[in-house]
Amino acid sequence: PFPAATFDLALVVDAATAAGEVTAAVRDGAGPLLEHLRLFDVFSGAQVGEGRKSLAFSLRLRAADRHPGPWVCAQGTRSRKTRGPGQA
Repeated sequence: PFPAATFDLALVVDAATAAGEVTAAVRDGAGPLLEHLRLFDVFSGAQVGEGRKSLAFSLRLRAADRHPGPWVCAQGTRSRKTRGPGQA
């Protein structure tokens, strides 16, 4: 089998957002290469802001017919912080 690309992804969402809703969105966004998805941490506190929570997921992507490619592998080796619309 071809090697998998494994990485963690943390998303900060409104505290009222259901984890299942975010999990479904991550699953849909990952597409057909998604082999494994697991929510491993839910965090709320001053670091993420009042009324917000951080959901951390572990993902494993694998293509049955090819290596996932250098771009996908590189994503698992660095941390990236992005902000939503209207956030500085």
